[in-house]
Amino acid sequence: MRPPASGSCARPPADSIAFVEMPGHPFQVVPSSEGCWFYVSVNSSGPRSLNGVAVLRRENGRATVVRVVPVEGEPTGMALTHDGALLVVADGDHVVFLDTGRMRSGQGDPILGFFSDAEGAGSVYL
Repeated sequence: MRPPASGSCARPPADSIAFVEMPGHPFQVVPSSEGCWFYVSVNSSGPRSLNGVAVLRRENGRATVVRVVPVEGEPTGMALTHDGALLVVADGDHVVFLDTGRMRSGQGDPILGFFSDAEGAGSVYL
């Protein structure tokens, strides 16, 4: 179990409901265990927006979009591993494995691998 959050991400929001402008249509939100980060599967709202996972940081009582990690297909359901290091995303015919540390920092490719149930099923890319 992780210790409770400290610092600016632990500050309660000013209101019980917060609205965050998203870069597409949100499907699911998964919070980190300490509540400082949120991962939101988003699908394109038009030809200039991305399908992917939006990374939000909670700080000073507000949540803001830090970046969007693009993934092909349509990301929908997600699960975070018990240690918070890996985000598993259902993405159309694929299941994508994302490194949450790289997602938060923006350093390196966060996509660790995926497997597909499409044509050529049984393919695993790691």
